[in-house]
Amino acid sequence: MQLRVLGELSRLEAFGVPEVNQRDLEQAEQVTHPTMTEMIKRLEKKGFVTCTTSTSDRRYKKINCTERSRNLYLELAQADEAITEPICAGLSAEEKAELIRFTDCMLDNIGYHL
Repeated sequence: MQLRVLGELSRLEAFGVPEVNQRDLEQAEQVTHPTMTEMIKRLEKKGFVTCTTSTSDRRYKKINCTERSRNLYLELAQADEAITEPICAGLSAEEKAELIRFTDCMLDNIGYHL
């Protein structure tokens, strides 16, 4: 779960989201506030994220990747590709797209969002 949070945070930062706060990550990962609080504390203690007071709303903490975890989403995407490629060998591009569409639908049905 911590890896997913780090991946989401690094992806948001890479795509230029100016400020990511705990609520953004809670919504993305569909977890409760206390669960995310503990996760962020652990990630900060391990040196993967930093938390500072938000400049736009002082009630929130701005969460950033450290150099150690920056661009993690790229490494995760490469790992996904390495796993997916052999599994989908022999499928056409259209069949792969259809598989992804079906899988996304099934994940939505069980309330899991990537």
